[in-house]
Amino acid sequence: MGNVIGHDGFKLSFLPEKWDSFTKFKSFKCDSPKKYQYYLLGISSINDHKEKFKVLAEITEDIVSGFEIEQKEFEEHGHSTLKYSRRYAAIIECLIMELYAVLDGLKNIIYSLYPKVQGIPKDKVSKLFTNAKEGKTGIDFPIKLKDLLVQAHDDWYLILRKYRTLFTHGNLGNCTIDKINNTISYIHRGLGTSDKKIVIEDITQYVNDSYVNCFTLVNNFFDYFYNNLQMSSTKILCGFYQGLGYQRLIEPEDNLTFNSGICLSSKYKTPCPLKDNCQAYNRAIEQKDTL
Repeated sequence: MGNVIGHDGFKLSFLPEKWDSFTKFKSFKCDSPKKYQYYLLGISSINDHKEKFKVLAEITEDIVSGFEIEQKEFEEHGHSTLKYSRRYAAIIECLIMELYAVLDGLKNIIYSLYPKVQGIPKDKVSKLFTNAKEGKTGIDFPIKLKDLLVQAHDDWYLILRKYRTLFTHGNLGNCTIDKINNTISYIHRGLGTSDKKIVIEDITQYVNDSYVNCFTLVNNFFDYFYNNLQMSSTKILCGFYQGLGYQRLIEPEDNLTFNSGICLSSKYKTPCPLKDNCQAYNRAIEQKDTL
């Protein structure tokens, strides 16, 4: 949430113009899930692991300066504890696993909507992508969604799965910084023999690209869901002002904006500081006048 310009006391949370498709979709009640427990699990998984990813990514920014400390240790003592490199590697591995957990959440959502469709698993994420690639998904699964899975499978999913398996079952990798190119590389000895060593030249760029890939897929799915599933109107928090929570009722319209819906807080003794520029507030006043 952020302050509204000119009204520092108002903490605004209803900013649909800045929402991605997932955020917009989860703001409404969906009437379509046949396995509602998987639906709720999927929504919370995507949301929670996205937030954990962001927190972990912030930690990597705090650790980067430690590479300079390690370099000084090498120059002065000929060795280093490499504690910052190891910390960076550990966080990087966690970031990859958080992204895979987001895909697991997406899998739960898909299963909740299509539990009886052939090829839609309730257990492994890998089955979802593999079945789509091998044409094992039933005809009741939307072709557009199948194509999204196939494209992800071919472009980036398999390598992400490989790294996630490696980081889950293998030892901790190591990171080194290239000060000339200003990049951080990641090295892991792999599972089993030494010839399975993994080297990622720019691990930061890989993680950033993987984040974009995962959430592009997620948002493409939820954009489809938002436009094709039955959604119900919902009460939503606009924000807080002087200790009060301000709400409105919104409908799942195509072009959801700050002016959508109808204000539910127009009767407050402390009027909303945005009322003069809010069509939702005007609708509430007009509705009251016609009663």
